[in-house]
Amino acid sequence: AGASLHGANLSGAKLTGANLAGTDLRNAFVGNTDLSEVDLDSAYLEGIKGISETAATPEQFHRWGVQEVERGNYNAAIAHYHRAIKLDPEFAPAYLGLGIVQYNFDHRAEAKKNTQIAAKLFKKQEHQLGYQTATNFQQKMALIQKAEENAEKNQGGIGHVGKFMGSVGSLLLQLLL
Repeated sequence: AGASLHGANLSGAKLTGANLAGTDLRNAFVGNTDLSEVDLDSAYLEGIKGISETAATPEQFHRWGVQEVERGNYNAAIAHYHRAIKLDPEFAPAYLGLGIVQYNFDHRAEAKKNTQIAAKLFKKQEHQLGYQTATNFQQKMALIQKAEENAEKNQGGIGHVGKFMGSVGSLLLQLLL
């Protein structure tokens, strides 16, 4: 526990049941590494490469996604959200996180789709805070789109009003942890 494996190539290592609490795995390569029965919650994973979908729970992948968003590592965040969804296709927080990141990169159709899925799942699961958060985010996306359309008509464009949503998105995701 607490070892530094920063940047190490752990490809093919058998770490079944290992105590990796506090271990520095930043930028390590863990492709084909057996991480079954390993709790990675308190390990440092920034920039870890090759982690399998079965190395963690959907909740852990979601938390790592939020952490990557906070660090500005959006591609890593997206990968973590996708892993969470692959493990549990009804894990609503991952859809919401994915939608928020997509919105910030102007992938609005995907963002709308994923926040709709999140809202539907939160409602089905009777998770009131999650449902409210997802529907509020959808409403804000619609308002911003309308504001941008009106500004384009009246002023010839005002840029990307929606970019403020990034900091809001991270806050929203933390509410669901």
